[in-house]
Amino acid sequence: MSKIEKMKYKIVNRKVLISIICLLILSSNANCQKIQLKTSPLKGIWIEQNKKCDTIVFADSYDGQNPTFELKRGFRITEEGYKLPDYFSGPYNYGYL
Repeated sequence: MSKIEKMKYKIVNRKVLISIICLLILSSNANCQKIQLKTSPLKGIWIEQNKKCDTIVFADSYDGQNPTFELKRGFRITEEGYKLPDYFSGPYNYGYL
């Protein structure tokens, strides 16, 4: 074999190898399971009626553990001037009794 034939052979082998690798990657992605989150039994936003400052937002979906909601209680200003969520604001898990 001449040098030109050897170079062509190497190029063809590389192309074949790259094609096989691409096919393996594509086929492995096609076989992956799609993660589907469970839907929350409670939906919507609830607002406290008297002061209208506390808000409960139920998440549409959750990871299968416990459903969650986010309690929004407004904001407070620290002595340094930072605006932070009020105490006890944040996500909470809930369950049925």
